[in-house]
Amino acid sequence: LYTIKFEEILGMRNTNSSVPTNSSVFDLNKLERSVPTWNGLMLKMLTWILDSVIGYPIHVFLAKFNLVPIERVEIEEDPTFYPFWPAPNDSLLKADDVHAIEWQNEFLHNNYKGSPHFRSILDYHKKYLGKVLTPLDVVRMVERKIAQSEEQSPPLRCFTQLNIALAKEAAFQSTLRYEHGKPLSVLDGVPICVKDEFDVKDFSTCHGRSGKGEVNTADCSVVGVLRNYGAIIIGITNMHEMGMGVTGINPHHGATRNPYNDKHVTGGSTSGGATAVAAGILPIAIGSDGGGSVRIPAAFCGVHGIKPTFGRLSPHGTGFSLSSVSVPGVIGNTAADVALVSCTCSQKVIRYYFLYSSLFLL
Repeated sequence: LYTIKFEEILGMRNTNSSVPTNSSVFDLNKLERSVPTWNGLMLKMLTWILDSVIGYPIHVFLAKFNLVPIERVEIEEDPTFYPFWPAPNDSLLKADDVHAIEWQNEFLHNNYKGSPHFRSILDYHKKYLGKVLTPLDVVRMVERKIAQSEEQSPPLRCFTQLNIALAKEAAFQSTLRYEHGKPLSVLDGVPICVKDEFDVKDFSTCHGRSGKGEVNTADCSVVGVLRNYGAIIIGITNMHEMGMGVTGINPHHGATRNPYNDKHVTGGSTSGGATAVAAGILPIAIGSDGGGSVRIPAAFCGVHGIKPTFGRLSPHGTGFSLSSVSVPGVIGNTAADVALVSCTCSQKVIRYYFLYSSLFLL
């Protein structure tokens, strides 16, 4: 018997929500007994028969007399396009709020299980506080790692745009804040990268295409929040062109390579971000996910990725701002890192933002 308790997973309770507050129980044993199992040769033979001339009446028979017909399945909860659980309080979204570091520190200490390979957000923050490393040191290391990833044969091709000078300037300011004991948050000085679908100040948004567009003068909502918390934008990552594929093979910027086997693809379309995290270049990558564009490369590269609930992270300033399918997502070394960045970027998006945008297009 497998039981999921919403309160235990989310650590919160919303009594005004229409989500059931009691446990949702799924009897998997009962399900296994009632659903017939087909595999191997039997499955191949059934598929061949269903594709043949006599397949249609058999298909009708199976659909009608199946022990668990789909048309009879009852879903107890009403579907929704909007998150039931509230975003963090407005105070947590302000970079100058003294509670920001307390909240993020408490979250990481309660949830951090350690990364088996590379440094996590908490690792960076502790080394900064202990003066073992500075953000400027880290950006210089990231610069070397990127150069090494491009010099190897074949190259990883994580990034399509870099501005190390701006990153070093941001790292210098972050280093000064740590020296004065006033970091903006746990994310202060942590290097991140952003998919080529998000508007990032001083970079172009090209969606994996050739050439460069106009240089952006402002950040999209998600990047703006992270920058306000002190995160350092290293550059723009490679992606499957226009996000229309799951291999990460880009004809203009080159195919991203899987860090664990350069003969394998990384998955897509957030291919460069997953590669950069899995290669240990940096701990966090911002991507987007409609049909798996964060989850697929995260799985292929052995890192963590999440597609948040629609409406949880603002799509403003992205190439998919009018979509209810694609949403901003996060890839990271640890589940705690991914959850922290997702919660930090979570904002109270106007519920009818998409409706207004759609009407504007008309």
